[in-house]
Amino acid sequence: MSRVLVGGIVGGIVAFGWGAASHMFLGIHDQDFRQVENESKLVDAVRDSVKEPGIYYFPWMDPADHGDEAKEKAFTEKYRAGPNGILVRGRDGEDPMSPRELALEFASSVVAALIASIVVAAVGSRCGGVSKVLLVALLGVFAWTSQNASYMIWYRFPKSIEVPELIDAAAEWFLAGIAIAAIVRPKPST
Repeated sequence: MSRVLVGGIVGGIVAFGWGAASHMFLGIHDQDFRQVENESKLVDAVRDSVKEPGIYYFPWMDPADHGDEAKEKAFTEKYRAGPNGILVRGRDGEDPMSPRELALEFASSVVAALIASIVVAAVGSRCGGVSKVLLVALLGVFAWTSQNASYMIWYRFPKSIEVPELIDAAAEWFLAGIAIAAIVRPKPST
Protein backbone atom coordinates (compact mmCIF):
# COMPACT_ATOMS: atom_id res chain seq x y z
CA MET A 1 0.00 0.00 0.00
CA SER A 2 2.84 2.40 0.76
CA ARG A 3 4.29 1.87 -2.74
CA VAL A 4 0.90 2.75 -4.24
CA LEU A 5 0.76 5.93 -2.16
CA VAL A 6 4.32 6.93 -3.02
CA GLY A 7 3.74 6.03 -6.67
CA GLY A 8 0.65 8.21 -6.69
CA ILE A 9 2.43 11.16 -5.14
CA VAL A 10 5.50 10.89 -7.38
CA GLY A 11 3.35 10.20 -10.44
CA GLY A 12 1.26 13.25 -9.54
CA ILE A 13 4.38 15.40 -9.27
CA VAL A 14 5.52 14.19 -12.70
CA ALA A 15 2.07 14.77 -14.25
CA PHE A 16 1.82 18.25 -12.69
CA GLY A 17 5.35 19.07 -13.84
CA TRP A 18 4.60 17.95 -17.39
CA GLY A 19 1.41 20.02 -17.41
CA ALA A 20 3.32 23.09 -16.29
CA ALA A 21 6.03 22.55 -18.90
CA SER A 22 3.61 21.86 -21.74
CA HIS A 23 1.60 25.00 -20.97
CA MET A 24 4.39 27.41 -20.08
CA PHE A 25 7.48 26.36 -22.02
CA LEU A 26 6.77 23.90 -24.82
CA GLY A 27 4.14 25.90 -26.69
CA ILE A 28 1.80 22.91 -27.03
CA HIS A 29 -1.18 25.04 -26.05
CA ASP A 30 -0.24 28.34 -27.69
CA GLN A 31 -3.13 28.01 -30.17
CA ASP A 32 -5.75 27.11 -27.57
CA PHE A 33 -7.21 30.57 -27.14
CA ARG A 34 -7.62 33.57 -29.39
CA GLN A 35 -8.19 37.23 -28.75
CA VAL A 36 -11.66 38.63 -29.31
CA GLU A 37 -11.95 41.62 -31.63
CA ASN A 38 -13.55 44.60 -29.92
CA GLU A 39 -12.97 42.99 -26.54
CA SER A 40 -14.31 45.95 -24.60
CA LYS A 41 -17.67 45.74 -26.42
CA LEU A 42 -17.95 42.03 -25.68
CA VAL A 43 -16.98 42.53 -22.04
CA ASP A 44 -19.64 45.22 -21.68
CA ALA A 45 -22.24 42.95 -23.33
CA VAL A 46 -21.30 40.04 -21.05
CA ARG A 47 -21.39 42.28 -17.97
CA ASP A 48 -24.90 43.45 -18.98
CA SER A 49 -26.30 40.07 -20.09
CA VAL A 50 -24.53 37.38 -18.08
CA LYS A 51 -24.72 38.24 -14.40
CA GLU A 52 -23.64 34.99 -12.72
CA PRO A 53 -20.60 32.76 -13.19
CA GLY A 54 -21.46 29.68 -15.20
CA ILE A 55 -21.46 28.07 -18.61
CA TYR A 56 -23.81 29.61 -21.14
CA TYR A 57 -24.80 28.02 -24.43
CA PHE A 58 -26.03 30.14 -27.30
CA PRO A 59 -28.32 30.27 -29.05
CA TRP A 60 -30.50 28.92 -26.25
CA MET A 61 -33.36 26.49 -26.46
CA ASP A 62 -35.32 25.78 -23.32
CA PRO A 63 -35.20 22.04 -22.56
CA ALA A 64 -38.98 22.19 -22.02
CA ASP A 65 -39.32 23.05 -25.72
CA HIS A 66 -37.75 19.78 -26.93
CA GLY A 67 -40.36 17.93 -28.93
CA ASP A 68 -42.01 21.11 -30.18
CA GLU A 69 -41.20 20.87 -33.90
CA ALA A 70 -41.66 24.58 -34.61
CA LYS A 71 -39.40 25.64 -31.74
CA GLU A 72 -36.79 23.01 -32.62
CA LYS A 73 -36.80 24.16 -36.25
CA ALA A 74 -36.44 27.82 -35.21
CA PHE A 75 -33.57 26.89 -32.89
CA THR A 76 -31.80 24.88 -35.61
CA GLU A 77 -32.09 27.76 -38.08
CA LYS A 78 -30.77 30.21 -35.51
CA TYR A 79 -27.91 27.85 -34.65
CA ARG A 80 -26.95 27.37 -38.30
CA ALA A 81 -27.09 31.12 -38.99
CA GLY A 82 -24.66 31.72 -36.11
CA PRO A 83 -22.94 32.75 -34.17
CA ASN A 84 -23.21 29.78 -31.84
CA GLY A 85 -21.02 28.75 -29.00
CA ILE A 86 -20.34 28.39 -25.34
CA LEU A 87 -19.46 31.21 -22.99
CA VAL A 88 -17.77 30.50 -19.68
CA ARG A 89 -18.35 33.34 -17.24
CA GLY A 90 -15.73 33.23 -14.52
CA ARG A 91 -15.82 34.70 -11.04
CA ASP A 92 -14.94 38.39 -10.76
CA GLY A 93 -12.32 39.65 -8.33
CA GLU A 94 -9.90 36.74 -8.63
CA ASP A 95 -6.39 36.54 -10.01
CA PRO A 96 -5.98 34.61 -13.27
CA MET A 97 -3.60 32.11 -11.65
CA SER A 98 -3.59 31.87 -7.90
CA PRO A 99 -1.95 29.51 -5.42
CA ARG A 100 -5.43 28.01 -4.91
CA GLU A 101 -5.72 26.96 -8.58
CA LEU A 102 -2.17 25.58 -8.59
CA ALA A 103 -2.86 23.60 -5.41
CA LEU A 104 -6.11 22.20 -6.81
CA GLU A 105 -4.41 21.26 -10.09
CA PHE A 106 -1.62 19.55 -8.17
CA ALA A 107 -4.15 17.68 -6.01
CA SER A 108 -6.06 16.52 -9.09
CA SER A 109 -2.81 15.25 -10.63
CA VAL A 110 -2.01 13.31 -7.45
CA VAL A 111 -5.52 11.82 -7.25
CA ALA A 112 -5.32 10.74 -10.91
CA ALA A 113 -1.86 9.25 -10.32
CA LEU A 114 -3.13 7.42 -7.22
CA ILE A 115 -5.85 5.85 -9.36
CA ALA A 116 -3.23 4.86 -11.94
CA SER A 117 -1.04 3.44 -9.15
CA ILE A 118 -3.95 1.33 -7.89
CA VAL A 119 -4.50 -0.02 -11.41
CA VAL A 120 -0.78 -0.80 -11.81
CA ALA A 121 -0.76 -2.54 -8.42
CA ALA A 122 -3.84 -4.54 -9.40
CA VAL A 123 -2.16 -5.98 -12.48
CA GLY A 124 0.80 -6.91 -10.31
CA SER A 125 3.40 -9.19 -11.83
CA ARG A 126 1.12 -10.17 -14.74
CA CYS A 127 2.55 -7.23 -16.72
CA GLY A 128 6.11 -6.08 -17.17
CA GLY A 129 7.31 -2.53 -16.61
CA VAL A 130 6.84 -1.40 -20.21
CA SER A 131 3.28 -2.73 -20.25
CA LYS A 132 2.54 -0.86 -17.02
CA VAL A 133 3.89 2.39 -18.47
CA LEU A 134 1.72 1.90 -21.56
CA LEU A 135 -1.26 1.06 -19.36
CA VAL A 136 -0.93 4.38 -17.52
CA ALA A 137 -0.48 6.25 -20.82
CA LEU A 138 -3.67 4.58 -22.07
CA LEU A 139 -5.47 5.77 -18.94
CA GLY A 140 -4.57 9.31 -20.04
CA VAL A 141 -5.91 8.61 -23.53
CA PHE A 142 -9.02 7.05 -21.96
CA ALA A 143 -9.63 10.20 -19.91
CA TRP A 144 -9.30 12.39 -23.02
CA THR A 145 -11.60 10.11 -25.02
CA SER A 146 -14.29 10.05 -22.34
CA GLN A 147 -14.32 13.88 -21.89
CA ASN A 148 -12.54 15.96 -24.49
CA ALA A 149 -13.69 13.95 -27.50
CA SER A 150 -17.27 14.72 -26.45
CA TYR A 151 -16.43 18.43 -26.22
CA MET A 152 -15.10 18.26 -29.77
CA ILE A 153 -18.11 16.31 -31.02
CA TRP A 154 -21.00 18.06 -29.25
CA TYR A 155 -19.70 21.49 -28.34
CA ARG A 156 -17.58 21.98 -31.46
CA PHE A 157 -14.32 22.50 -29.61
CA PRO A 158 -11.77 22.96 -32.40
CA LYS A 159 -9.51 20.08 -33.42
CA SER A 160 -6.63 22.56 -33.21
CA ILE A 161 -7.24 22.55 -29.44
CA GLU A 162 -8.28 18.96 -28.85
CA VAL A 163 -5.61 17.10 -30.85
CA PRO A 164 -2.80 18.78 -28.88
CA GLU A 165 -4.78 18.00 -25.70
CA LEU A 166 -4.79 14.31 -26.69
CA ILE A 167 -1.05 14.31 -27.39
CA ASP A 168 -0.46 16.17 -24.13
CA ALA A 169 -2.54 13.66 -22.13
CA ALA A 170 -0.70 10.70 -23.65
CA ALA A 171 2.71 12.27 -22.98
CA GLU A 172 1.79 13.37 -19.45
CA TRP A 173 0.59 9.95 -18.40
CA PHE A 174 3.36 8.11 -20.25
CA LEU A 175 5.90 10.04 -18.17
CA ALA A 176 3.90 9.61 -14.98
CA GLY A 177 3.58 5.92 -15.89
CA ILE A 178 7.37 5.57 -15.92
CA ALA A 179 7.52 6.88 -12.36
CA ILE A 180 4.55 4.83 -11.20
CA ALA A 181 5.78 1.58 -12.79
CA ALA A 182 9.22 2.09 -11.24
CA ILE A 183 7.73 2.53 -7.75
CA VAL A 184 4.65 0.29 -7.73
CA ARG A 185 6.32 -3.07 -8.10
CA PRO A 186 5.49 -6.34 -6.42
CA LYS A 187 7.51 -6.99 -3.30
CA PRO A 188 10.41 -9.34 -4.00
CA SER A 189 9.72 -12.83 -2.67
CA THR A 190 11.99 -14.01 0.10
